[in-house]
Amino acid sequence: MMNVAARTALIVGGDGQIGRAVARDLLEHGWRVRLARRSASPPPPDLVGRVETLQLDRDQTGALATVLNGGADVVIDTIA
Repeated sequence: MMNVAARTALIVGGDGQIGRAVARDLLEHGWRVRLARRSASPPPPDLVGRVETLQLDRDQTGALATVLNGGADVVIDTIA
C-alpha cells in the first residue's frame, strides 16, 4: 500500500454528495483533506474539525490558484 502520510487532497466541489463521500474515504485512509466549496457555511457535522474548508468561486479569476497556494498533492474536482 502507498504511504499517504502527510499527503494532502484538495477536493473542489466539497458541498456535494460525491465530494463529501470522497472526503470521508480519504480521511479514513490517512489523508489530510482540504475542502474547497462555494459556501462559507461549516462542512457537514461529521467533517467538522477533520477537514480544512476553503471558500472558492471558480468563476473568479485567480481563485483556484489562490486556493492551491495552500498546497495539495492531488486535486479532485467533483463538480458536475
